Amino acid sequence: MEKSDLLKAIEDWEESVKWIENGWDCIEEYTHDLMSREYLDEEMAKVSKNEIKSYKLHIEKIDQRFLNATYPDDRCVWSSDIENECGYSQEKNWYYYRWPMI
Repeated sequence: MEKSDLLKAIEDWEESVKWIENGWDCIEEYTHDLMSREYLDEEMAKVSKNEIKSYKLHIEKIDQRFLNATYPDDRCVWSSDIENECGYSQEKNWYYYRWPMI
């Protein structure tokens, strides 16, 4: 049986958080890791709330690890041009407004 896109997105985000917890080499790597959280948001929007419910606790734990490894900031990790073009906001795309502590 093939993994669902949602399950793959969860696994990708968890793998990215492992890298973020270990520190980052450059902004390009960090933003690439964060894109996996955006992908997870996109996949969660495609499935029913019932399907998400079974993964909710696991996603929350991964998000908490990310929160513990980063700090909030008003600056988006993307340039202001990309931020505006994509319509990112601190409320919806909270992960793009956090920076690694290491």
